[in-house]
Amino acid sequence: MSKLVINTQYKENYNCTGEGDPYWKFKGGSEYIVSIPEGMSIVHLINEVAPLIEYANEMSEEFILGHLVVEDNYLSEFEKSQIECEGYAGYSEPRLVKIDGVWKKVTAFAGSGGNWIHRWTIKEGNECSEFEELMTARDDAGVFTSTFNTQHHDKAEDISFWFEEGGSDLREELPVWGIDPNAEHFETCRVLGINNLAYGI
Repeated sequence: MSKLVINTQYKENYNCTGEGDPYWKFKGGSEYIVSIPEGMSIVHLINEVAPLIEYANEMSEEFILGHLVVEDNYLSEFEKSQIECEGYAGYSEPRLVKIDGVWKKVTAFAGSGGNWIHRWTIKEGNECSEFEELMTARDDAGVFTSTFNTQHHDKAEDISFWFEEGGSDLREELPVWGIDPNAEHFETCRVLGINNLAYGI
């Protein structure tokens, strides 16, 4: 399998006073790693997700620079550097995955003491809503606390549960997040499902 990587440029306007010309500063960008829906061509995929990624207003702007098709276990240079320097996966680039016909934006963090995944529904203009969060933390006894938070239309729901190292309580939930629950290093980084040091999202 393969994925589509879309490179972007982000910039901010440092003069929003309404007086004088805008003062734009280039502030880096992101690599959106996009899961390719079965049967969808790359051209169709780019046309579908580009309006979700790009936006522009008087304060900031993000636009696409280019794209490439990569292997399924692709990591950006930013992600690789965290593994090399810190010894753990750290912060992910944003991922886009289509679930039940709806595009979701996913970001994640994997550290030595815990992990989190943030997910939103993403719409045109990089408008994100329906925030969801899955977090885990390991205590001194090696027990994980996991919390799922969701915010849908101003209604919040918190679900907390405990499980022992090696348990399987979370595995049924992970495919909903686009995560492989059978990843090789799942027990080490169980929420992200890190496989061959690649994010499982």
